[in-house]
Amino acid sequence: MKHLIYLLMGWIAISNAARGAADNYQIHLAGAATQPISKAVATAQGLRSDIQGARQGKDWVFTPLLADVAYDLRVELADGTIFQGVDLGWYTPQVPKADAEPLSEQDRRDMDEICTVPSFYDQTQILMLRGTHERAVGLVQLVRERDFHAGNGQVIWRVELWYFQFQAGGWERISQAQRVLRRERLTGLQAFSQATQKLQWVQEWGGLKLSTSRPALTVPWPGAQAAATAPSESESK
Repeated sequence: MKHLIYLLMGWIAISNAARGAADNYQIHLAGAATQPISKAVATAQGLRSDIQGARQGKDWVFTPLLADVAYDLRVELADGTIFQGVDLGWYTPQVPKADAEPLSEQDRRDMDEICTVPSFYDQTQILMLRGTHERAVGLVQLVRERDFHAGNGQVIWRVELWYFQFQAGGWERISQAQRVLRRERLTGLQAFSQATQKLQWVQEWGGLKLSTSRPALTVPWPGAQAAATAPSESESK
């Protein structure tokens, strides 16, 4: 019996210590207290875990968070506008080459051509692109407007992360590596417009990681200056 009591006391002590450590990990959304926010959450990638944000002075603060876990912020305003963080870091922890050349306009055109290959979708569009001449990550929107079997005028809308790599003299998309962010079947074009016109993707709010050496992070409101920068490609995973 005493043994079980000691084990229970030890478990409680460890749990309290872990909770106390987690309380030290915070993400601050700079200057957000002036915005008409109706909901704000930090979502842990790969986990079904949302941490609700709360006003704290001039900022909104998300805590307690876990170290070494990637978080994406999502903020909804009173008028229905949604700011959604998106992680444009590479899909593996592999560190990019330090001497890789920046993306050129030709690189972008080549990746656009990859997206125009005929498929089930009517539109395949790169919304955002980040990377180097070695590799790149694209936020890609796919839309099917044409009617399809049992579609009844519906629109299929998907938003995915695609990963591209330059090798053997050309760009290619890495198959089976995409990450699906949104996947919806909407009633028609009007519903599609309503779902997308107030949605804004924010790169600086995606893939945010904390650690013992960086227990707190400040990120900017879209379009504003911030005291701290967003994570680099090598830090974001």
